[in-house]
Parts: sequence; C-alpha cells; structure tokens
Amino acid sequence: MNNHLFIVCSPLQLRVALAIKKNYDGDIFHIIYLQTKSGLKEYVRKSLKCDFNTYHIADMDYAFFNIYRIVSYLKENVGDEGYAYIANANDLTVQYILSQIPSTMKLRTFDDGILNINTISDINHKIKEKKKLRYLLTRLCYKNTMSIRKIIENSSLHFTILDKNRTLNVKTDIVKLNILECNEIIIDNDKSADVEIVNVFVGSKFKDILANKGEQQLDALIHKIRQLHQSFDNILYLRHPREMSSEVFSMNEVNVESISEDYIYDLVRKGVVVNVIGFASTCQLNTMNLPNVRIILLKTNLIRNDILDSFSLFNKKEVVSIYDLDA
Repeated sequence: MNNHLFIVCSPLQLRVALAIKKNYDGDIFHIIYLQTKSGLKEYVRKSLKCDFNTYHIADMDYAFFNIYRIVSYLKENVGDEGYAYIANANDLTVQYILSQIPSTMKLRTFDDGILNINTISDINHKIKEKKKLRYLLTRLCYKNTMSIRKIIENSSLHFTILDKNRTLNVKTDIVKLNILECNEIIIDNDKSADVEIVNVFVGSKFKDILANKGEQQLDALIHKIRQLHQSFDNILYLRHPREMSSEVFSMNEVNVESISEDYIYDLVRKGVVVNVIGFASTCQLNTMNLPNVRIILLKTNLIRNDILDSFSLFNKKEVVSIYDLDA
C-alpha cells in the first residue's frame, strides 16, 4: 500500500483531493488542511475525519510553532515513501512543509481553478519572507529548500479539473478529474419552456481580482456589482471562502456548507435554470457543462487582464454570455 499526503488550503482543494483519492483504492491517505482566518466549515471537518486515515488542521502560516506541529504530525503519521500532492506552489507555508518531507516521496501537483500552478507567469519569482521573530525562527530551524520552479520541475504527475489549460508550466502527464457528475442529471425537455430561473452570483476575493489595488478601485467595483439587480431579479449571493467583508450587494446571501458547485448542482437537479454570474470564477467553469446552466461572465476594466484572458476557457458558446459592467 502506498502513502498519499495531500496539502490543501480550501474546500475546493479538499474536493479535488477526494477525486484523486478515488484512483487509489486500498492505499493510505493523509491530509494537512491549512485553514485561513475564515475558519473551518463542518463539512470540511467531517470529511477530514471520515475520508482520510490521518489528518492535521493547521494555520496557513509558516510561523515557527505552526510548522513545528506540522513536522511532528509528519514524523508520527507519514512514512518516508509515497506521494505528496499540492496546488499552491507559490505559498511559503506549502514550500516549508514540502521542505520537511523526505526526498523519497514523489511530488505531484493539481490545479484548483482557472488561476493555478500553470498560470504563474514568473516561475523564478522568489517570495519575500516576513521579518517577525516567529518567521525568523522558522527560517533558522526549518530550511525552505523549495521554490516555485523546483516544485514545477519535480512534479511527476499533474491532476486538472480544467478541460484545457491556456499555458502549461508543469511538463508531465496530466490526469483529468471530474468533481461533478453531469451525466447523473436528466432534464425533462417537455417542461423546460416554463421552468423557474434562478440567478446566482458567485463571489470572488474582490481585492485580489483588481487590476490596480486600492480602496477607490474596490469601491468602484462594489458599486458596479450592486447595479446587477437592474438586470437580474432576486440574485442569490454565494460568498468566496476567503472573502471577509460584510458586503452582500443588496443580494440574498446563501450560506453553503460545502462548495458553491454543490449548491448549483442541487438547483439543477430540482429542474430549475440557473444563471451563474461572476468574474470568470472556477465555479462557473466547473458548472458550465451542467444542463440548464447559463454562464454570465462579468467584464470590467477594473479587473486583472489574466482574468479577462481566462474568458477563452469558457468555450461552450451556446450557454456563455458576457455582461459588460462598464457599459
């Protein structure tokens, strides 16, 4: 039996890990879940306990005591051979963890969205380390021997949830994963003429998608999003897991226990048509092939060019439209 260690940072990455796990029945599975300030949902805790042989919950932070506890977990539970899986090559916490794993473990990578390990434009970029004492202790006691380039070059296999990648940094075999089973949904076309339509806005971490950072630009983006109600009725808002603001854009926020894709999937199973509105989010891409789903991509000069470029990934033209927020 082989050991498999997953290092994940979000509910969607957890879902990808579960999809990878299905390919290796009978093996042993370990997982480190790096939580952010938004905390951990009960769905995540339940999956960690039920779906893996061992698990460790840590902070997404490379401060000394956090890394110390992670290393202790690795020594007690994970062997010297097997496979380690990561998505966040450009995160220092992930790099420090990988640096403590025996070199006999093979590295594998996966993507968790449109912007991923394959879309990093500068793989030679060196991430600046923090100067506080708790990070200095980490640097002294646990050397970071990893880098974005080294992770990419050492990857022996890559798993993707995308039908196509615009660029490929990882030069290895690629395995396609499905996190939603589109074929399980059967639509009664005789009833589709008078079917209910539900508008769902899939949120982003809004500061991160801005072309130019700043409160003025963020306020301008929020103002544009608030105007969506003029074109779409009764919009439901699905918050990004790391979006911490209290802004709900005069929409009806829905608290989703798992991932946004599951909520949209359940709506479709009930026979409704779902307009999935957003800034070229991974959720939109993952649900594009579901029956009765229409994808509405929000365009504005306030968002980054690489996000606008990712519109090309939405190649199912009959269900995809672009809504210009600047018009």
